Amino acid sequence: MIRQFALCMGGSWLAFAILGYLSLVLSSGDTSAGRLLLGILPVGPWLNLLYLLLGVVGLAGSGQYRTSIFYARLAAITGAALAVLGFVPGATQLPALLPLTQDVMGLHLLFAVIAAYFGWGEPSRSYIALL
Repeated sequence: MIRQFALCMGGSWLAFAILGYLSLVLSSGDTSAGRLLLGILPVGPWLNLLYLLLGVVGLAGSGQYRTSIFYARLAAITGAALAVLGFVPGATQLPALLPLTQDVMGLHLLFAVIAAYFGWGEPSRSYIALL
C-alpha cells in the first residue's frame, strides 16, 4: 500500500506542477485571477518547481518499499514545513514566487498528515516488521 501511495501522490503532484505551469503561461498579465490553478489555488514558479520535484521523487520512489517510505516521510516534512512557513510574516512578502495563502497552506497540511500516516504509521510499520 505504501508503494501505491507514492505512485498516486507523485502523479498528483506532477499533475499539479504541469497545470500550475500551464496556468502561469496562459495567464494574461499580472492579474491574480490568471494565476490560479483551476481557478482555486494560487500558483507561482517556485511552488510549481517544488510540486514538480515532489512528483518526480514520488514516481521514482514508488518502485521499492524503502524508497516509498522515504518519500512519504520527506513529503510529510515538506508539507508541514510549507504549512508552517505560511504563518511566518516575512515568507508572504513574495506572493508571485511562492504564494502561501490559507488554501495552499491547508492543502499542504492535509498532504503532510496523509504522508505522515504512510511514512510513520501502520503501512510503514507493517513493512518494517517483515524485515
